[in-house]
Amino acid sequence: MRPSTLLVGIVAGLSVSAVLAVSFPTLPPLAHFAVSMALTGATGVVSWVRGEARDSPRAIAAIVGGLGLGTITFGATYLATHPVLHVDNATDRNILVWLDGAPLMVVPPSPPDAEPPHLRVPYGAHRLGHSDPTSTRPARETAAHFRSGGDHLYAPTRAGCYWVEATAYGTATTQSLPHGALPLRDFHALPAIDFWFTDTPAKVREARLRSGTTRLALQRYEPCMMLGALGCDAAAREAFIACAQTMSALEPPKDCFGQAKRRCASEPSLPPERRSHEPGASDSAGAPQAE
Repeated sequence: MRPSTLLVGIVAGLSVSAVLAVSFPTLPPLAHFAVSMALTGATGVVSWVRGEARDSPRAIAAIVGGLGLGTITFGATYLATHPVLHVDNATDRNILVWLDGAPLMVVPPSPPDAEPPHLRVPYGAHRLGHSDPTSTRPARETAAHFRSGGDHLYAPTRAGCYWVEATAYGTATTQSLPHGALPLRDFHALPAIDFWFTDTPAKVREARLRSGTTRLALQRYEPCMMLGALGCDAAAREAFIACAQTMSALEPPKDCFGQAKRRCASEPSLPPERRSHEPGASDSAGAPQAE
């Protein structure tokens, strides 16, 4: 078998493997990997069996090269067709997460200063749900569309409130990046998040600053979390977030937190160490600014 024929066979195997991954994202990873190996190594195996290259390394090279390229193709297509889902359990109890009506994982309460547990999910339309770990069906489900690239966050019971911090370095700008308070939802489709539940660094490697770069950090929105911990319902927290999102540096600061507190049964005070994230306390623009 000619070298060109071997090469065409390997390329065809790679192409079919990639198309298979995109067309059937729910195919089990082991099955996809097995098919990828079979397709990319088939041409070399056929050449070896037919004896056309038994005395030369051509067939062996085709087999090894095909399997190697097949492995790379499998990894690349799997990552592209299985975006990351983070699950933040902001409650004080274990929660069972469901995917398309099937149990997915039990998530314990997530610490507020560490990246929440995550896994990969086939891209496309799904149903996410949650329940008590002993339940046989989800107590509540929500439609979720997973897209290739970016990050996805599931917050069961809508207990979590979130804030995106965008920081620019060098000559870059944050104008095209989402930042500020996120709507109160149980599912968020996000751009690629660089830092989870922590701040962006003060600086990055100098080599990246030559052309400028940006970083995104996702954090729990402390004032909103405080409202939830004190028993404020979703309506009060939604009103608080909507108020915070409309704040502008060109207008007098709004007492968004105070207004939200008045919708609740009690009126707590934020601890001094948390007032830095209260709208109107030190950030009248209502959104993190790039350095």
